[in-house]
Amino acid sequence: MLLDTNSNSSSGQGKYSNLKNNKIIDVRLNQHDAWDTSLSAQIKIMLSSNLPMFLFWGNEYLCFYNEAFQLNNNVTETLIKNGSPAEVIWQTKWSDVKYAVDKICSTDKSDSYIKKFFKNVEICSLIYNDQGNLDGTLIICNNTSDINIFDKIENNEPFTKTILENSPDCIKVIDKAGTIIYMNDNGVNILEANSKGDFLYKGWANLWEEEYVPLLDNAILNGFNGFVTNFQAPASTVKGTSKWWEITVSPIRNNTKEIDYLLVTSRDITEYKTALSKATDSDKRFETLADNIPNLAWMADANGWIFWYNKQWYEYTGTIEEDMKGWGWQSVHDEIELPKVMEKWTYAISVGEPFEMIFPLKAADGSFNHFLTRVLPIKNKDGIIDKWFGTNTNISNQINIENALKDSEERFRNLADQSPVWIWLTDTDVNILYANLNLLKFVGLKHTNEFTGKVWEDVVHPNDIEKVYKNYHEGAVNQTSFSFECRIKNSENGIYEWIFLQVVARYEAGIFAGFIGTAINVHQKKE
Repeated sequence: MLLDTNSNSSSGQGKYSNLKNNKIIDVRLNQHDAWDTSLSAQIKIMLSSNLPMFLFWGNEYLCFYNEAFQLNNNVTETLIKNGSPAEVIWQTKWSDVKYAVDKICSTDKSDSYIKKFFKNVEICSLIYNDQGNLDGTLIICNNTSDINIFDKIENNEPFTKTILENSPDCIKVIDKAGTIIYMNDNGVNILEANSKGDFLYKGWANLWEEEYVPLLDNAILNGFNGFVTNFQAPASTVKGTSKWWEITVSPIRNNTKEIDYLLVTSRDITEYKTALSKATDSDKRFETLADNIPNLAWMADANGWIFWYNKQWYEYTGTIEEDMKGWGWQSVHDEIELPKVMEKWTYAISVGEPFEMIFPLKAADGSFNHFLTRVLPIKNKDGIIDKWFGTNTNISNQINIENALKDSEERFRNLADQSPVWIWLTDTDVNILYANLNLLKFVGLKHTNEFTGKVWEDVVHPNDIEKVYKNYHEGAVNQTSFSFECRIKNSENGIYEWIFLQVVARYEAGIFAGFIGTAINVHQKKE
């Protein structure tokens, strides 16, 4: 049997019994014994590959795909069955896909046809049955399903990219599958790798020992639920160097406030952890070690009275010891945020629990930067708290990155909404991703998400609807720009008015990504 969803090998893991992380979808291979050996071989190769692959076989166009393809294309395993006829899996896209597949099998011109429908296709390979007859095709993709967010970062405003690439930390962007789709250059250096290719489009979990993967899973879950998560854990570099990392995982929201990706900042705290592990009961020795960590650090007695700060604290704040003792640290806090900090800090002291909070601290030049502050109780041999040890980690870079991504999108939409012409954006399937206010108002809609295919049928003149579909279909197939005129109903007066539409094919990193369109009203000229 080629695939057995219940069998186990002698090692406890059948090589093809399930895909990574036990996420294989139910593959029904009831007639596997009658299959050609060539088909069986191709499926084995496909399921063991990390590259997204799928294949079509036989007169029924049975479609099989591996987990890499499932994750990269958001295939819903509970609704779509691997090994089903292709029209079940591809649904409304099947007529176009079938045309492309048939062309491949009849002409072997993979680049001319299949790439019109799958932007990340790398290789198309014909499959012959045991009798030597052509009976299917195998399609191999590259991992570029998340090129949009990568392109946003690579081609964003110089300010945003400068923050990313000059951050001393390892900065990554991961998608909902936990796949790394962006990493800054410093991250590559810190991890002692040769290039970003060692990490891009691979699972973030692959960088960690199995025992720490639950921490990652929890952080990812929290992130896509809108929460920021921080944790510390050890992981080795590509060259095997053991390091400790302080990880911050935070959501990246799009213009509709939905969370599509997570920003992961990994800070090398090996020196800090080494310092803590070597510290003894001697406060002086501990203070010397703490003076050599990059974080701001301090110690307080059991009642929260701070009696020591490391040199980084004084360098950052520009203060002196006499100003800061006791509760003097309040002078470098933001007046608005200080009451919240005091409330949470006094509560932690009263119950003896660790303290964690993000708040701004004033620098020597008067500017404020956001810090992640953690405070741990230090207990004596009798289990009684006699000190508190706190650290403040500057996370302003991370916050600036998040804000820059949000601001650049908002500026584009604000400009487009003020334009007198219609402006809209589509994906490769011609679904409307964005429509400006003038367009929405004319057709009687309030939000872009109301713009479905049926809207065109309702607002385009019956005699022109075929022209609209024909132009868009040919444009999508050929990945080319086009223009035409048609009549569209004005929602305010019910009159069909002549509109001139100019639709331009758009590309991201050299890959067709859909269209951007503009339109003007030419009704008066027609009359």
